[in-house]
Amino acid sequence: MPAIDLKTYRVRTDSKVALSHWSPSDDGGITKADGELLLQKNLRVLEELQMKFWASKSHSLLIVLQGIDTAGKDGIIRRVITGMNPQGVAVHAFKKPTDAEAGHDYLWRVHSRCPSKGEVGVFNRSHYEDIIFGSVHGLLKSSAERGKSTSLSRC
Repeated sequence: MPAIDLKTYRVRTDSKVALSHWSPSDDGGITKADGELLLQKNLRVLEELQMKFWASKSHSLLIVLQGIDTAGKDGIIRRVITGMNPQGVAVHAFKKPTDAEAGHDYLWRVHSRCPSKGEVGVFNRSHYEDIIFGSVHGLLKSSAERGKSTSLSRC
């Protein structure tokens, strides 16, 4: 099975991304069958790494999947995230806030879903969409109006 040269896809921090540099049909030089075998191998490695991560309980991991509809976020969750032990992973999709959530500051519900040490959290869409949506539609109150401040750094 051929290896994928990841250097081809790496974007340097001192450069800009230009999608025109990559062909939409680029398959990394592997067939679909080889890709499926590679995925299965990597899922076994991922499961082993997750067990070590959980056992160490020294850090938490938050994976934020952001993309337009049909970008593949749900596919990543189905094919990759479900390869991990579900006892150590929590997936959250942030829909319209409930009445209880709306009664708190706009990131309260996000903070309560951050993973504990040793656990993996997955946000299906960025939690910052709450800020953008609320700002654009005038739904956010200022800190003075709420009478308290909100920390964006808990996760």
